[in-house]
Amino acid sequence: MGTDAAKHVIPAGSDGARRQTLLDLIASAHDVIPVANATERATVLAGLVAAGRNPAIAPVYVDQLDVGLVLRNVTTSDANWATIANDSTAWTTPTLVNGWLVYSNPPYESPAYRKLNGVVYLAGFIKSGSTGTIFTLPAGFRPTKVATFVVASGTGSAVVAVNSTTLPADGQVQVAAYGSGGSNANVSLRGISFPAEV
Repeated sequence: MGTDAAKHVIPAGSDGARRQTLLDLIASAHDVIPVANATERATVLAGLVAAGRNPAIAPVYVDQLDVGLVLRNVTTSDANWATIANDSTAWTTPTLVNGWLVYSNPPYESPAYRKLNGVVYLAGFIKSGSTGTIFTLPAGFRPTKVATFVVASGTGSAVVAVNSTTLPADGQVQVAAYGSGGSNANVSLRGISFPAEV
């Protein structure tokens, strides 16, 4: 496997549709790209722009580890990074709706969300609900647009969407669809992350 300019894992031609490969791909799909320092940040931005990304349309977010900040850039210049406010929170347990329950088989974690340096993270496993809303994120914990994620579910996958198709952002976290082998027997929320409303 290799990675693209946004550090997404690209499977090799010999990789089959194995569950672990799917989980590796899910875990690598960053909306916020981790970078070690300013040099790597500049390299990542240049690579994304060279690959055709327009930061004015799709802003670039990086988590710069040497300074402990999440930064945002809406231009092609490395000189134009803005700091996302450090408004970190503790993990919060959401109120589940539509029949969704905590998947309580150890060692799986209960569903929760938090914000860390302007990035919202979801975690936990759920089961038994209906396709549609799982819970609603409060204002300040929502992406600015609809965001979709492929997650582990059953023996396959599910698509989890944050925000319904109507904007402004409503914060609904939803199971939008199931992939092959996916079911409400269990749905993982681990690995879902996105920049919070700016």
